[in-house]
Amino acid sequence: MDIKGAAMDHMGHFAPHDIGNGLFALFIAAMLGLAIGSIGWRGARALSLELAAWGMLAALAMFLVRGQLAVAVALLAVVLVVRSTRARSAEDLPLIAALLLGAGCGSGASLIMLPMALPVLLVLRMARPSAAS
Repeated sequence: MDIKGAAMDHMGHFAPHDIGNGLFALFIAAMLGLAIGSIGWRGARALSLELAAWGMLAALAMFLVRGQLAVAVALLAVVLVVRSTRARSAEDLPLIAALLLGAGCGSGASLIMLPMALPVLLVLRMARPSAAS
């Protein structure tokens, strides 16, 4: 076996061009998470960075399993991460938005998620509790 064959054996179901596609998806998911935190929710910088990280993790998870039956399992995992034992509150909205937009980026729809994020940002901006302003 040659070096190229050995390298391809360790790429799973991905091809070399998927590296750039995955990095692009992670970048867009992070930017959308930052936008959700700073523009949509008008939160602190720490919240924006946390939402960027959650978006990137959702994108990475979807990127790893896209095109397979396991996508359903990944979506279930996203739902389980969001689910909690405490009561729902408006404070959960930016996390849910970051996870869903990040999942869309990871599934290969990064460019579609950009325009989809605009109404999400506007609604989040209006939905933020007035006490947090």
